Amino acid sequence: MNSKLTPERKVAFCAALVASGGNVSRACEAVNISRQTAYDWRDEDPAFAKEWDRAKSLGLDTLEDEAVRRAFEGVDKPIVHQGVITDTVKDYSDTLMIFLLKGGKPEKYRERVDQNITGGMSLTVLTGVPADDGSDLAG
Repeated sequence: MNSKLTPERKVAFCAALVASGGNVSRACEAVNISRQTAYDWRDEDPAFAKEWDRAKSLGLDTLEDEAVRRAFEGVDKPIVHQGVITDTVKDYSDTLMIFLLKGGKPEKYRERVDQNITGGMSLTVLTGVPADDGSDLAG
């Protein structure tokens, strides 16, 4: 593997990072470098590190776009009978829809846990010193 950083290889890596949805391993495979080489380039070149961050963000945006497409438009799943594809059915992803709603409107769709504690309680730090109320919790 050639690990020399050239302007062409930087561009190729960043393009692969976008195309892979921000997946560094796949981007490395696409340009025939190791992950360690990619991270070494990133550490050694602040301009490349900036391009990397931008490419990763764009890749994640592309991934999000695909999630939206699958949730709303669905994907064609084959119907197989006796080993032969006989038709397709449109399959939508309710799970993706849930994640998109939770991410887009967390104030409305986040998981909620309400904890109400009623009654009187006192808390004593266990220090080995008897509590003021005469009880010895350290004991």
